[in-house]
Amino acid sequence: MAGRLPSEVDRRIARRIKAARREAGLSMKDCATAIGVQYQQYDKYEAGRNKISAGAVLALADLFLIPVGRLFDPRTGRDLDPTAAAALRMAGATRGLSASEVGRRLIEAAARDGLIDAVLDDGVRTIANHRFTEAA
Repeated sequence: MAGRLPSEVDRRIARRIKAARREAGLSMKDCATAIGVQYQQYDKYEAGRNKISAGAVLALADLFLIPVGRLFDPRTGRDLDPTAAAALRMAGATRGLSASEVGRRLIEAAARDGLIDAVLDDGVRTIANHRFTEAA
C-alpha cells in the first residue's frame, strides 16, 4: 500500500496544477467537473494528498490551455496564441449545452464585447448592419 501514497513528485505536480488553475481563473469545482471527479477528490489532488491519474493531468492541461509538460516542468512547452485559447475556452464552456443555449451565450458575449449593438425580436443586428441601414 505504501507505493500508492503520493510522493514528493506528486506533490510538486499538485502545486503546479493549483497554480495553473489560479492563473486560468477557474474554481476547484470547475476543474473537478471537467475531469469527472467530486470536488473533495479534486481538493485532495491539489493538496497533494492523493495521486492524480495521467488522464486527469492531460484533461486539466487541456482545460488550462497549457501543454501537459508544463504541469511536470514549468519550463517546458509554449502557450497557445490568444485567439486559439479563446476558441478552446468557448468550446469547453459550451460542452453539453443545447444549441439554443450556446446561441444565447454567444449573443450575450458579443453584446458585452461591443460586437452587437442590438438584439431584436426578429434576430440580431450587428454594428456594421446597423450602420449600413442608417446610411441608406
